[in-house]
Amino acid sequence: MPPEPHELSSNADSLVQDGGWTLLTAAIDSANSMIAVADVRARDQPLVFVNAYFCEFTGYSREEALGRNCRFLQNAPGGRDDDQPGVRRVREAIAAGERCKVLLRNYKKDGTPFWNELYLSPVRADGGEEVTHYVGVQNDVTEHLECERERLILAEAMRTLDESVVITGPDLEEPGPEIRFVNEAFQRMTGYDWDEAVGRNPRMLQGPETDHGETERLKAQLRAGRPFRGEAVNYRKDGERYVVQWTAAPVWAHAVHGVEGGLYGGPGMSGHSGGLRRPGERNETAESRRRKGPPSHYVASQRDMTARRALEREVLEGRSYEQARIARDLHDGPAQDVTALKFLVAALSRQVGLDAGDPKALHDAAHDETGAPRFDTPQALAAHLLSQADDAASRVRQVARGLMPIGGVRGELTAALTRLAAERSALVDRNAEAPGPTVTFAGTPADEPDAPDVRNELYHLAREAVGNALRHSGASRIEIALRRTDGAVRLSVADDGVGMPADLAAAAGRIDGLDGRGKPRSTSGGVGLRSMRYRAEVLGGALSIEPAVPAADGRPARGVRVVCTLSASGPPGIDPREPSDDD
Repeated sequence: MPPEPHELSSNADSLVQDGGWTLLTAAIDSANSMIAVADVRARDQPLVFVNAYFCEFTGYSREEALGRNCRFLQNAPGGRDDDQPGVRRVREAIAAGERCKVLLRNYKKDGTPFWNELYLSPVRADGGEEVTHYVGVQNDVTEHLECERERLILAEAMRTLDESVVITGPDLEEPGPEIRFVNEAFQRMTGYDWDEAVGRNPRMLQGPETDHGETERLKAQLRAGRPFRGEAVNYRKDGERYVVQWTAAPVWAHAVHGVEGGLYGGPGMSGHSGGLRRPGERNETAESRRRKGPPSHYVASQRDMTARRALEREVLEGRSYEQARIARDLHDGPAQDVTALKFLVAALSRQVGLDAGDPKALHDAAHDETGAPRFDTPQALAAHLLSQADDAASRVRQVARGLMPIGGVRGELTAALTRLAAERSALVDRNAEAPGPTVTFAGTPADEPDAPDVRNELYHLAREAVGNALRHSGASRIEIALRRTDGAVRLSVADDGVGMPADLAAAAGRIDGLDGRGKPRSTSGGVGLRSMRYRAEVLGGALSIEPAVPAADGRPARGVRVVCTLSASGPPGIDPREPSDDD
């Protein structure tokens, strides 16, 4: 039968009153804090008790510790280390009979330094005024201080970073995440100081021209535990409109020091858990973090792109103007000259008795009975000249048409892509010695982006991708597709060819000419990929390069699909209006 509560209390009192400290000693010895008792009445205030963990941690046995002043913990390998503010505070507290909490730099028996957080409390005889002993409860906080030092380094680096940083809470649902931290760059960029930003929702920066489809895509990526990069129009505190590019990513709770294992380490902690990665430590993958629980925060870096987008707008306009000028010059100059040359050659053909309008007569004049080209008669030379002039005129017109800006009016982009597919198919059909792929296009004017300049750039991106596929893929089919869904436009060019070399696929068209590991690419080529990457970035979009047919069931991946995804309204800063007669 269990004892009554008053019996337990009586037993505990008798243990203390009778001097039977067996239970109390066992309890203190089981603690994972260092506990020591000093007799302040005796000469030099020696230790009269240390618990088992004190001995285990410091390396001193009870025999080595008892009877000595605890200053032996300041015996550093190079001499005594007692010139510390904490040591002076301990002396003052004992002299005044007060409690104190201090931080001391102490040393184990083998000379290993550690930071000791000491709680010192006086013990008074029989509840009177005289202090007879002091109890010291000590904790090793070395790892905690190291983590705190690293946290301060990271915090200071983030504070002074020239790029805006925002940290929010984890709640993406209404009313949305709460801002927990902003750095000085954020305050300079937005005009909101710390007190005005912290505690509010990032929506305070949104306004009439903010693309809410982009913010929804951001939340969808973060809900899936993935980072997101995007652009949007935001508004400063004074109402000024600006373009911001941000990269947002989740921060997982288990990765934050102190959430698992306790703030001070100890049992259950395994290795370093601070913020700065040690040499040889490997980064934990995002997937492994997601498996351990939900994010605790979100962090976003932000960059003001207003000036850059305005400059790129001017570049787009200037490039379109130059393309139009060159196209007009080609049409009005070389194209007319080549056309005149065609008429002269046709007249020459008639002079030598050759019918320039009869394809069979021209072929027979230019080839012998075996079908080999011949150049030994005036008729053969005239037939060859007429064929070359016709090809030259066709190519000059094609170049001029390709340079002419596309997309002034909705529907021009789909018409141009339809024409591009037909022309490329016709070109390969004419090459009987090396027949190439058929090229198709699928899309409607409703799929086109809103901004005319964006349509023009998309056309040239598609043209470059088709050209790459024709030159390198060995495909039998190339498919161009334009789709608009959920406020985004997706242009893709896919082929069923041999695929892309691994280093080019890893680089994914980096405009710096580096491979996927950040080193100079060793293989030739890649200029077209970098050109497409540049166009996509200017448009505020993303370019991806992937197999058209993924590997499956032991079969290798085949073909290449180039995909450009961008906002249907174009990059922030681009005017989506159709050009008017006044423009």
